[in-house]
Amino acid sequence: MIIIKGEIKTREIISCQYNRDTKKWDVEFNNGKIYSYKYSNIQKLKDPLVLNPNMYRICKDGKEFFDITAIYVFKSENESYWHICF
Repeated sequence: MIIIKGEIKTREIISCQYNRDTKKWDVEFNNGKIYSYKYSNIQKLKDPLVLNPNMYRICKDGKEFFDITAIYVFKSENESYWHICF
């Protein structure tokens, strides 16, 4: 999971590589544009905790979600991000 300036951007990104020469992240987006970001503006989260979707009931704004096939929990230093697949 890739988070840029606090927003999840994973789906919009083709590649995200750290450039040791510039000490910045080079991020290539789906539209073909490449932008460089300060190291502190990017979180690249790996190795999520995989949860069994049959063991959880997921709701948002009072609406329950069904047909969940996978649940991944990515953890940063301060937060957890859930990725739910249908």
